[in-house]
Amino acid sequence: MDENRYSLLYVEDEKDIRAGYVEFFKIYFKTIYEANSVKDALELYKIKKPEVMIVDINLNEEEDGLNLIKQIRDNDKDIKIVVLSGYSDQEMLFRAIELNLITYIVKPASTIKLDKIIRSIIFNIDSEIKLINISEFVQWDTKNKILLKNNQEIRLTKNELTLISLLSTNTKQTFNYETIYDALYDDTYEYSLNKLRIIISKLKSKLEEDIVESVYSLGYKLKTIKKEII
Repeated sequence: MDENRYSLLYVEDEKDIRAGYVEFFKIYFKTIYEANSVKDALELYKIKKPEVMIVDINLNEEEDGLNLIKQIRDNDKDIKIVVLSGYSDQEMLFRAIELNLITYIVKPASTIKLDKIIRSIIFNIDSEIKLINISEFVQWDTKNKILLKNNQEIRLTKNELTLISLLSTNTKQTFNYETIYDALYDDTYEYSLNKLRIIISKLKSKLEEDIVESVYSLGYKLKTIKKEII
């Protein structure tokens, strides 16, 4: 599976159980942060800002995973949260419903069920972020304004970022040279087509592939491909 570009915060107080699930989760996530308590989980969440959380709500006699989720939900409505529980408790279920969870799973959870849920979460995040597939290996994250190659962020100059941001607003449109130049430079700069060509050439060298298509005598457009997310 090549979609593992997101991070997971997994909260489970039993070390052996946590280790087993972590090995499975590595298939789907780029980075996995582990916590065995509410305190550790909150600290990791604040520092790492993961896209997904999987939480055992029965951490120990003193800690309640749903209280942890509530604290995070009060400030973050977007993070995807899955609850794991050693048993089905009606009161817990009612409390969980109010926290906008993805699902509530009673352990032990089958790998088939977890696979289906995690793939659905990844697909939904991709849909929300609206990734543009520029090539087989290059994607543009329209929400966060990040260029990815092989799921790794490519550092862009200010002009490169502005250029891709503009071209990504309509991938079917060819933007004329003047429109692109005006987006990159203010009125104090004299128009120069050569400057545009240099920016695009350096971007091509950086990525080791050409992601901007030149439309003869008209301007430039962003190259894209259709890529199915399984």
